[in-house]
Amino acid sequence: MKKMFVIILTIVFVLICYVPVSAESEINKEDYLTSEKAVEFIAAVEKTNIEVEHVQILYDVEGDPTYLLIKTEKGYAIISRKNGVVSEYDMNNDPFSEIDDSIKVYYGGPFTYFVEGDVKKNGFIRISSIHDILVSDEFRKMNKRFLEIENDPKETTASWTTTIPQSRMSTYSGGYWNNTSSNYPYPSYSQNGICGTISSAVMLAYYDDYVNNNYVPASIRTQYSSSPGSLITTLYSYIDALHPNGTLPSHLNAGIYNFLSNYSYVSTGHQSFYTTGGTWSIAKNEINAGYPLCIGLVEVLGSTYGNHWVVAYQYLETGNISTRMYKCVDVIGSYTAAVYVFWTQGAVYMD
Repeated sequence: MKKMFVIILTIVFVLICYVPVSAESEINKEDYLTSEKAVEFIAAVEKTNIEVEHVQILYDVEGDPTYLLIKTEKGYAIISRKNGVVSEYDMNNDPFSEIDDSIKVYYGGPFTYFVEGDVKKNGFIRISSIHDILVSDEFRKMNKRFLEIENDPKETTASWTTTIPQSRMSTYSGGYWNNTSSNYPYPSYSQNGICGTISSAVMLAYYDDYVNNNYVPASIRTQYSSSPGSLITTLYSYIDALHPNGTLPSHLNAGIYNFLSNYSYVSTGHQSFYTTGGTWSIAKNEINAGYPLCIGLVEVLGSTYGNHWVVAYQYLETGNISTRMYKCVDVIGSYTAAVYVFWTQGAVYMD
């Protein structure tokens, strides 16, 4: 079970539709052309061939046909019907696989779907009335700005940064780098998992391997080793053991600071920092300089990982805030996990 990431949020970044684009509720030729452009953009980002198999209308919370659902061979995308701006996509999973045109689907923003009814099924919230959803003025303003973006996805060229090679990060995946109950069983370790500790260990191990071999003592972990040695178990006493019900950025930062302080003979001059706010600017600067960093994922911001910690080492800048992404080491087993930037809040990074 992934570690709970707890953070106080001042603004929840959820897009709620506001401006109706058309009174029509039927797919037309323009919808198909818009969908084709959006899929061309996604295919360029993913560097693969993608074909549109089906297009369906999604309704906003006002009941207007504002979005298009594009189904591909294995995945899906949701775009603005007005201008083709991509709101979300996944080419390997389709939460709409059992939803056909006969069911009216309401879209409340990234990973928020509604159908009318009185039960929860297939990840969809069935509600007795669409008017039960409260739409704040701020949500409406944000979504209005989103829908008014003039953007031609076909002209957008985006690719992952390569300052930090993906191949390097494979070292920190698998074996005891994985946050599993068999590796770190309760009650010896936190029942909620120790993703904060493991993410911190991945970041420190990378610094020790590729920045300067004095961040981690050789007695704790051997440089370039595919094993964490005792780095994770040692860090655990500084981070998750003190905060078993969730770790904030400040908790990770304090734990890393205390670890480095206690091994000052190899860590003189090294320091960690943290932020509880947005991650984009800091992450870009760190990654461009060749340094990975710990990033917090927040469930209420749309994270499908729930509240979680990952280590970001590449980013994808599309020019559209709703499709910017980080490539991460996810400590539940993947070193190529892609997460949306708008899922994130809070970061921990080194000097």
